[in-house]
Parts: sequence; structure tokens; C-alpha cells
Amino acid sequence: MARRDDLLELTPRERTLTKGGISFRPIKVKDAVLDTHFGVQKQATVVSQSVPPGTTVVRGSAVDVTMAVTGTLPVDIFENVPATWTAIPIQDVANKVRQNQPVLQLLATHDDASSLTEAQKGQFQTFLRDNGLATDALDQAFEVARNAHLIAGE
Repeated sequence: MARRDDLLELTPRERTLTKGGISFRPIKVKDAVLDTHFGVQKQATVVSQSVPPGTTVVRGSAVDVTMAVTGTLPVDIFENVPATWTAIPIQDVANKVRQNQPVLQLLATHDDASSLTEAQKGQFQTFLRDNGLATDALDQAFEVARNAHLIAGE
């Protein structure tokens, strides 16, 4: 049986990882919540790593990674989640984001919601409302939407 703290030694390629035009960056997770959802899995996604994203490493270097099947994990594994979102599966949020190209573009071009124009904030809030994700915690929602897209499976 796989344990959450099982680490894999990988030989990374010298490249910056991106998904849908969004560069990976550190994603903070709640270890206690992640532990309750980790078990034997057939396919997994890296949810944390020992080398900062975008760092070039020498071929053969050891990189510690933590992997989990993210589709079944709740967004509550992330830090700073809107209170009403805690039980929503990461995959559900990722699927909604991926079906909305303008929102994907916002996530790709802005590090956080504070850099959005008022029009863009309105666009993002409409997306949230139309997808049953309405919240006043716009900064948190933006971060969770970005993180869900980055680590959820296809």
C-alpha cells in the first residue's frame, strides 16, 4: 500500500513545467487532509516537490515528490480555500476552469486576483456564480482555481 510520504526518485528533464499556459509554482497543501485521502492508486499527480518549480537540475539529480490521485481529493487540501468549497473535488473545479477559455487566460496571465482589473474581477465572479462556486473570497477562489487546474488530471 502506498503511503503519503512515499517519495519517488525521478530524473527530471531540464524544462519549466506548464499546463495550459500556466507555469507551475509552489502549491501549499494541508498535510493532514492529504493524508486522509492518500492510498493505493493507479495513476497519480505530483502535489509537491523538493525542488522549486522552474529550477533546472543536473540530469540524475534526486527530486523528492509527493503524489496523489488529485481527482478525488477535495480542494480543502490547499491552504486558503473559500469556506463553502472545502468538500468540492479538485477535478470538478479543474473541469469547470478548463471549459472556460477566458478564465483560463486570466489564470495564465495573473499571479493572483489582486492584479485583475474590475472588469476581469467581474468576469471571474460571473464564472464562479454560473458554475455554482459563488464566494466573496475572490483571492482564495482565484488561487484554488489555478491550483486545481495545475494539478488535476486530464
